[in-house]
Amino acid sequence: MIKNFTISRKAQLIIFMFFLAVTGTLQPQTITGENELINYLNSKDTVYENICIEFGKETWDLYSGEDASNIYTPKSKMASFLTDKEFTENIDYWYGNISKISNETAKRKVIVWRSVIYGTKIELDPDVKDVATNLLEELRNRDDKDTIKNKQLEKQVIELIRIRNKKARELGYENYAYYILDYFGIGQKWFQEFAEAIDRHSAPVYKELQEKVKSETGSVTLKEIMKYYKQPESIFFEDDSNHIIMKKSLSDIGFDYDKLPIRFVVKPADFGGNCIGVKIPGDFRVVMVPDMPISVFMHELGHGLQGIYTSTNTGLLEGYEWCLGNSPAMFYEGMAETMAEFTRTPAWLKKYAGYSDEKIAETFKQDKYAAALRMRVNLQWMLSEIEVYKNEDKNPAEITNALFKKIYFTDENRSRPYNLLNTSFVDYPCYMQNYVIAEFIRWQVHQTLKEKFGENYPQNNQVGNFLVENFYKYGVSKDWREIIKDATGKELDVDGYLISLGL
Repeated sequence: MIKNFTISRKAQLIIFMFFLAVTGTLQPQTITGENELINYLNSKDTVYENICIEFGKETWDLYSGEDASNIYTPKSKMASFLTDKEFTENIDYWYGNISKISNETAKRKVIVWRSVIYGTKIELDPDVKDVATNLLEELRNRDDKDTIKNKQLEKQVIELIRIRNKKARELGYENYAYYILDYFGIGQKWFQEFAEAIDRHSAPVYKELQEKVKSETGSVTLKEIMKYYKQPESIFFEDDSNHIIMKKSLSDIGFDYDKLPIRFVVKPADFGGNCIGVKIPGDFRVVMVPDMPISVFMHELGHGLQGIYTSTNTGLLEGYEWCLGNSPAMFYEGMAETMAEFTRTPAWLKKYAGYSDEKIAETFKQDKYAAALRMRVNLQWMLSEIEVYKNEDKNPAEITNALFKKIYFTDENRSRPYNLLNTSFVDYPCYMQNYVIAEFIRWQVHQTLKEKFGENYPQNNQVGNFLVENFYKYGVSKDWREIIKDATGKELDVDGYLISLGL
């Protein structure tokens, strides 16, 4: 008889690796051949897309108010679908044996399916799903003046943050923010290097600005520094005129607006605009807040164009946004901003806003101080929520205030408290960095357009086809970094953009 037998951790690891080497997987699977796998994946595509269409319709009704909305039902269907044991085990097996798949589409599907399955483990977990669904509805319908209720909602948001962090730790992440960066397709390491590059390029010029303000006013206050902040060029038209200008702007680059399956509804909401792909590629709908500049209309139109011209013809690879891990949000925001940027180009401003050569020269004169300040603002914008997740046991107001002081090299406090009562905390968590990365993507795309089609590219009808063939058509059938590199000739040039700003 052997008593008190124990096996060392090293021995356990050796046994584990031996078993893995022999079997190729630790997961049972029912799909054993590649042809069978292809048919299996196609069948899952159909189920997934049908749920996504339902998700899109309910989301549209939620924000447009055209019909009663029930987000909970498609969320529950999606949760059931993506946690099916047989399905997840098959995907895990083939992901671990990806080299055995020769069909490139099937290989990409397995990679994306695994990303979706693990990317939704938290948001579709019952502990998160139920809380988030109810909280979203309460936040959308809250009364700003009901201070007692709003305090309760703040506590619920903080509790949601804690639950998400707990689930992320169970999956091996330090916190939910790092988890979500992975499944956006960014990764913690890349994002950290991105933030450090912005800090490295902007800090010296920002400090120079502080010295300039001090020499001019005798002190350094954020109120004086913020006078150097410049918003991107924004042109406003009447709502009816916006559609006319969009139509003409698209025609200039080779798109026929009247043939696009997209419609706009203008109504009050808690965002600037939201383009919803109800069914890709044939049904896109946009909710727009009244009195938005044309650039916001074009931004949402850019989202629509990317989906409308996706030609993968497979639900999973068309890029539905309802599951984390399916579509790289920063790339999709980059494509939207690419379209918005047309309204900030000299050629467009001359034609549609009546800018003179003198005004163009003044508008596009390099201002390194404004650029440095905007980049500091970008750092605050994209890091605040991430810092809240990283420090769940501390007061969010104190955490974000400390970050504020660090970014602006100041002893001043935030003028306004950090707002937890925002629906983005629930339905678009840790999303702000995607808009910042999008700014870099749009710059690189427009640099490429200028190189290929000349300074007057906003009026070149070949530009639209270039965007379709090099960016839109892929959906998520190709990694976003590869798309950028193949289309522009290089990887995302973070340093290049910052240097172009004079930083």
